Amino acid sequence: MPINKSNVWEKIILALVFIAGAFVITLVSNHYKYGNSNNNENSNQNQNTNQVVEPKPSEFPDYDFYQKDKNKIELVASRASWVQNGVKIGEIKPKFKVTGQIVNGYLFVDASADNGGPLTIWDSVYVTLRKLNYMPIKGGHLFRKEGFVLKVPPTQTTQLLYSLKEIPYIPEGIFNGTGYSENKTHATSNWIDLFKDGDTLEMDTFLSTARSGGMINKITIAWECAEATPDCKLEPIN
Repeated sequence: MPINKSNVWEKIILALVFIAGAFVITLVSNHYKYGNSNNNENSNQNQNTNQVVEPKPSEFPDYDFYQKDKNKIELVASRASWVQNGVKIGEIKPKFKVTGQIVNGYLFVDASADNGGPLTIWDSVYVTLRKLNYMPIKGGHLFRKEGFVLKVPPTQTTQLLYSLKEIPYIPEGIFNGTGYSENKTHATSNWIDLFKDGDTLEMDTFLSTARSGGMINKITIAWECAEATPDCKLEPIN
């Protein structure tokens, strides 16, 4: 029986048309599928780019302000100190002159015991301030119970930051006998009252620890000038 060539070619053409149609449908489908996916990704990327990241408030605002403050005077640096048989080894009395009006400030203390470690509950830093050769003497063993000292970042040593308007301390009379304790009665002193234009102030400090290896790494005062005296300053006196 003879083969109808016309029918064969018709079937071949139909098959090719069907295959071509399927291929086109596949291309169109993939275009919409992956095109939409890319659009979504680009949209998400744009949204992420446009989002404004809100800065978190600092955990240590006073410490940050103290660090940025350009008005600073370092009164003690790398001073070995401890108490041996009642003798205050390394006790020091730095002096400085006040010029202008000071309205705010910080007292910063960095101290260590046992050759670089933090102070124990029995150790303390004794710091007082007064007008040279005058009374009263303000201060004592700095009280460092949480809530009485401004927050600072954690360190290997003991760092203390106070407002000059509110220095908490254990008076010498209460301290003597049993040493430092956060359960002891403490007092608070406003040191800003001592910063009078033209006066010379004297600090007295030592590290109260019965073990050698104590160190006052740093004692610094930072201050803020009144608007009337923008160039106020503290100058060390040798």
